[in-house]
Amino acid sequence: MTKTNFKTKKVRMPVVIAIVLAVSALVGVVGYLSSGYKDMDVKGWIYERNPDNLFDYAFDTGKNEDGVKVSVDEYGVINVKGFVADTGRSEEIVYTLESVTLPAGTYVLSTTEGNSSKNTILLYGIIEGDSNTWYADNTSSMVRTFDAKTKVTFKVGVYKDDCDVNFTIHPVLNEGTEPLKDFLVTRASTK
Repeated sequence: MTKTNFKTKKVRMPVVIAIVLAVSALVGVVGYLSSGYKDMDVKGWIYERNPDNLFDYAFDTGKNEDGVKVSVDEYGVINVKGFVADTGRSEEIVYTLESVTLPAGTYVLSTTEGNSSKNTILLYGIIEGDSNTWYADNTSSMVRTFDAKTKVTFKVGVYKDDCDVNFTIHPVLNEGTEPLKDFLVTRASTK
């Protein structure tokens, strides 16, 4: 058996730093020359409501209750911020979005982040004449089929208590069995 002796060269730290700086500079120059950084500013992007989202986003602009502020932006994104005290209720704060009469069909109630749960903040619907609640909780109960025209009142409930909260929820209601994105983002034309 022959013993092979491999010599290893140690790369010195200044050489490694020089290589990293050279590669970073090269990437920056290529990005600048190819105009790859032109629309990196989000002000150059266009946000538009998903037209298939059945919520009309005409929610109230918000409310203040017991030190908690609920606000809604122009895209229908709801933010709940403040200190939520324990009142002994199952839901500490309830914010009613709107009532919608849905034609017969199959619908999905969802949030894009998937953060809707009974541990934090929850988007749900109260179905008129039905004792079941329609939850946007990333389970199969997000999908509901109605055989006739049905009125549903949609709400956001805050379940977490005795703490500072800063929750954001994007309510989405769409026809079908798969949830949609709440709004679409496109880059503005640079031409």
